[in-house]
Amino acid sequence: MTSKEMEERSGVARANIRYYEAEGLLSPRRAKNGYRDYREEDLLALEKIKLLRRLGVTVEELRALCSGSEALPAVLERRLTELGKERQTLRRVEEVCGAMRNESFETLDAERYLQALDAPEEGPEVPDLPEEDALPTVCSVPRRLLARLADFYLCVALFVLPAALCGVNMKAVEGGAFLTRLAAIALMALLEPLCLHAFAATPGKALMGLRITRADGTKLSWLEGFERFCSLHWDGLGLFLPIWHWVQLYRSGMRCSEGEPQPWDRRFAYRMKGSPLACGLAFAAAAGVFIGCDKLLSGIASLPPNRGALTVAEFAENYNRQADYLNVPVMRLDENGRFTREQDDNSVVINITDWEDTALDYTLQNGWITAVTYTGTGESRSGGLLELPRDTMMLLASAFLWAREDAPLLAEPRVAFLEEMAGRGMEDYTLSDCGVTVALDLEYTGYRALGEYLLLEEGEAGRAAFTFTMTLEE
Repeated sequence: MTSKEMEERSGVARANIRYYEAEGLLSPRRAKNGYRDYREEDLLALEKIKLLRRLGVTVEELRALCSGSEALPAVLERRLTELGKERQTLRRVEEVCGAMRNESFETLDAERYLQALDAPEEGPEVPDLPEEDALPTVCSVPRRLLARLADFYLCVALFVLPAALCGVNMKAVEGGAFLTRLAAIALMALLEPLCLHAFAATPGKALMGLRITRADGTKLSWLEGFERFCSLHWDGLGLFLPIWHWVQLYRSGMRCSEGEPQPWDRRFAYRMKGSPLACGLAFAAAAGVFIGCDKLLSGIASLPPNRGALTVAEFAENYNRQADYLNVPVMRLDENGRFTREQDDNSVVINITDWEDTALDYTLQNGWITAVTYTGTGESRSGGLLELPRDTMMLLASAFLWAREDAPLLAEPRVAFLEEMAGRGMEDYTLSDCGVTVALDLEYTGYRALGEYLLLEEGEAGRAAFTFTMTLEE
């Protein structure tokens, strides 16, 4: 029979039944689909457990009765001694225990005595099954989901931000999203059991008012937490395997809707406190702080390594670092600030421009750069369209402007300036940011402007030249 049928026939809540299973008093079979399959023997055993627990027999004594190390008369004699001290409130329990005194555990007719306990009669109420016999579980899908998402993205940040501060932009690395997810799961496998062992909660669970302990209220060991983590990723997430992942998610949702504990929580007490509104506000506040810190640290990580006044070598280092950080396929600069095709073995450089005679010139004062000029001439070799080397211009601007001491720490305003440069299309402009004037002067013949391109007029021999200048403002 199923858990629901067992509950209906025995009158024992599923939470209590799970508790007795965890204590080793019941051992139902498992069907092929993993669900419990109760037999009539399990029902009879549960009725005995129900009777004796309502009479005040402890779980330890029940375990001893089941193992044969204790006899029923001896257990009941002890209980009768206790009941003698509570005679006025437990009279009915005393009568039933007295009637059962000569019974043996093996031939005990539990149903007859349960009826005697439940018979309407004046006097004090007979106690129901103790509350501690039920292992609490949390079936709130929103709380559980938000708690896990909070822990996951915290581990993502613990991996991505240190990498970014070391100059590695996981968003630009090939396969970076997969590596980040894998690293976050590995961190969770280590840190989640540690948090459960130390605090009985993870940061996400604490935010949502969730706490996990053993049945007796003690904290999980690291190994128990790790086993729980592994079971969750198989029974709940299907190891993220296609199709199986969604099947397991559906099963987990159905278990929550039916009030069933998840397979990874069956041995543990999963408690919830705090109102949904309070937990939601706490989560929103923590998310706001997290996003703010993430943006700040990401902005700092995207700044070039050299700040303030720059030498040519420092500017070249800034440019190359920005090209590597953003994974832009352009030619790098040597220590003299000149374009070079000599790259590291791991670099991938593609010359995607039609411009010729490109060059960088520097204006220096006491060895410090006060102006950078990028020039080039070109003609169309790709179906009559000519495009500015915008990637190189963006990298030059980020290497120079973002090195200024008054450059914003947040990336958004800096990126907005670069987007404004790119949005000007094929027109001249003069812009100012971070104490630097940026200007583009474009001259061409035989072409006409078409959005971000120059279109070669039919029958014309087109030539074009650009001058891109960044000058420190006095």
